[in-house]
Amino acid sequence: MTKIVLKSLKMINFKGAEDFKIDFGEWETFIYGRNGAGKSRIMDAYLWLLFGKDAQNRENYKVRTIIENEPLHHVECSVTGELTVDGELLTLKRAFNEIWATPKSEVEEVFKGNETLFYWNGTPISATDYKKRISQIMPEDILKIVTNSRYFCTMLKWDKMREYLMLMAGMPDEEEIFAANPELGKLKGLMAGKSFEDYKGMLKAQKKDLHDELATLDMKITQAKMVLKDNLICPMYGISCSDTTALERFKEGNGKDIVKRLVNAGRELAQQIAEIERQEMLIEKYCRAMVKAIEPRINALFSHVQFQLFEYTQDGKEVECCNPVMDGVPFGALNNEAQVNAGIDIINKFSEFYGVSAPLFVDNRESILNLCPTEAQTINFIVSKCDLQSRY
Repeated sequence: MTKIVLKSLKMINFKGAEDFKIDFGEWETFIYGRNGAGKSRIMDAYLWLLFGKDAQNRENYKVRTIIENEPLHHVECSVTGELTVDGELLTLKRAFNEIWATPKSEVEEVFKGNETLFYWNGTPISATDYKKRISQIMPEDILKIVTNSRYFCTMLKWDKMREYLMLMAGMPDEEEIFAANPELGKLKGLMAGKSFEDYKGMLKAQKKDLHDELATLDMKITQAKMVLKDNLICPMYGISCSDTTALERFKEGNGKDIVKRLVNAGRELAQQIAEIERQEMLIEKYCRAMVKAIEPRINALFSHVQFQLFEYTQDGKEVECCNPVMDGVPFGALNNEAQVNAGIDIINKFSEFYGVSAPLFVDNRESILNLCPTEAQTINFIVSKCDLQSRY
């Protein structure tokens, strides 16, 4: 397992911290401060150092120290962090610098924009290289999940949550799904060895082609009917026609037969579209059966939190979802302690599956009596009214 331990963070003119350094214990650190004292800035600094984003996933969001509604100019804005990765010391630095230049024939400098500089063990490197090296330690999403107990349940969309959970739980065998749902047997024959994604894509393309063809037929039928009602429009080409004799022959001769053939052809196309839609319904039933089969496998992964993969409307219709619950209570309705412990339960499983342990930040730790056990380095933020500035 890759073990990441945060040793220290140094902030210079970062979100109000003029020159602030904090050292962390290898297993646990407690940071005290009243609301607004800068506790959460520490987590923002760590995430910005790694990814250029804060705990709310906002990129370069007000990172410069602001005084009287104006960011400080002509000063360094940076975060430096010392970490160990499997015991090996790594020093990272990210600096957000202003670019100033003096135009020709001018005296005063003019602000030209910002640049971000990156350092790896003191060596300047490109943004691309920095991002690549971080991702080699662990992908961004995984590191965020194991760092923030609320990230998985509040920052990811439900389908992305379910994708991760299904990956960890493993997919049920297709034959088990077909055996438990005999009505899906026809689908197995229709697929003829194709994957579900390929088969769905094929049906989608066929359905589009048929709809396009049907639209063309409808236009021809409309034009033919217009001719039969004395409109001088050629039914086959859709253009004005001055040959009134030919139009009369069309109306008196096989005009009605042509319309009838076009209508019949349209019905055949509609039947083909209906057959494709029946196959799409079978695929949808299969997917629902697959999700229902995997739900108990997912919930067996966790000690406290559970996931509901379907919810039901008032008329009983199933709607796919991915809702975390604990003791039957939705995540959003849990108190702070329960939310944090549910998040740590998820983090523990992600750490085990992906083989990584990273610093875990726990906010409002003073309200948590029993913290879910974890092997991660834990950094606790505690509200303390008497502390005007953060202390540890």
